[in-house]
Amino acid sequence: MIVSSVTLVSLSLKHQRPKLAKSLKLIKQGETENIALASVVNLVDVSGLMMLSDVMKYCITEGCLTLFNVNGTFRKTQKSKILQKLTQEPIDVSSYTALVDMGMIWRLASPTMEGREKNDGSTYTWGDYTDKVTSMLLARHVDAATIICINDPYDHVESIKDDELGVECVNLSSGSIQQDLAFDQCEADTIILSFYTALRASGYNDPVVIDAAGTDVYIQAAAISHDVPGIICIKKKKELLFCRGMCADEDIAKCLIQFLVMTGCDANSCFYGHGKSTLYDKMVKSVECRRLLSSCGESLPLKEDVLNDLVSYVTRFVYGDVHSSSLDITRAAKWKGQKNKSLMRLPPNSDSLKQHILRANYLAYIQRHPELRTHPSPVGHGWELINGCCKPVRHTQPPLPLTLSNTLPPHDSEIDSEFSDVIDSDLDTSSDEED
Repeated sequence: MIVSSVTLVSLSLKHQRPKLAKSLKLIKQGETENIALASVVNLVDVSGLMMLSDVMKYCITEGCLTLFNVNGTFRKTQKSKILQKLTQEPIDVSSYTALVDMGMIWRLASPTMEGREKNDGSTYTWGDYTDKVTSMLLARHVDAATIICINDPYDHVESIKDDELGVECVNLSSGSIQQDLAFDQCEADTIILSFYTALRASGYNDPVVIDAAGTDVYIQAAAISHDVPGIICIKKKKELLFCRGMCADEDIAKCLIQFLVMTGCDANSCFYGHGKSTLYDKMVKSVECRRLLSSCGESLPLKEDVLNDLVSYVTRFVYGDVHSSSLDITRAAKWKGQKNKSLMRLPPNSDSLKQHILRANYLAYIQRHPELRTHPSPVGHGWELINGCCKPVRHTQPPLPLTLSNTLPPHDSEIDSEFSDVIDSDLDTSSDEED
């Protein structure tokens, strides 16, 4: 198993070149198709065949390019930009309980080709690997009284972690199963914060340190530190950062999770060209911006007034339109104002944005309620099951109005299927600070 994994990672570049060349060719084909569709929209506008705002009710392309790459994957932004806005205050802790995301440790402990060549010439075994994992954990947490290892579950049918699918909690010292610390959730990030909440509820008062990589868990910990009593820190390299000190302003801390899931996180897309840093500054400065975000994730299912508030947030604070009466008019106005026509720089259409907001509300709900031991199904909250896998719903309406699409040639679905081999980084060229 280890050998196969390492071999796949170490494939030479020359074997990847044909696939990369094909991917780049498909990207150019996709860009050409988008330019052609943009020309069609311009023609409709100029000819008066339909009102431009009526056309803008639809995503026009097969999937909203503001939110999705052409292969159907989420657009991503530099989430680390938001960490630069938070105060990173080191703290000294003499004894603590460590909550460790083992997904990070498995990767760090995976041996390189050279690492599998033992000095005595013997074969590298799983025993060697587990010894390395154990020594790594002990070295990272010398002062820990207890180390709790948390995995991403892989048997969860409705997982929102792409194709990843653990519910048991086992005391490795005694071998006993601890049902009071078992969580039926699909992601280690949320399990870690639920575990922390359960520890505090049980009366445990000593400091707790989270050892996990990724912006999402940093933001969740910073937010929850204001709601759950006790000292909670995050390990960053050799320092322990005080989570409550990351965001001392209570009003801003109450909106951190909502801001994260709306503007781009592990399980939801960003808005093309609108990075975390600029949007965070707007949230900090505007009480109204925070008010619109505040109700995201309060409850499931998504309420109509919450949907309206979040649409207003996107229109006013992401795209800066305080005048238009609807998202369709905002899209039409932005299109009119563009010198170089680009569909991906428009706000999402109403249908696609609603699915985005459904996902954001679901994610905010499970993150704002760490006391939940079992998470509700994501299906119906911006996700659907396709061939047994949980996939984001990109849209529920046709890309174009029927009166217009009947006059256009059929969409080339073969190109779409081939795009599935293209990775996100090849497709998304948006800058974090681009407007």
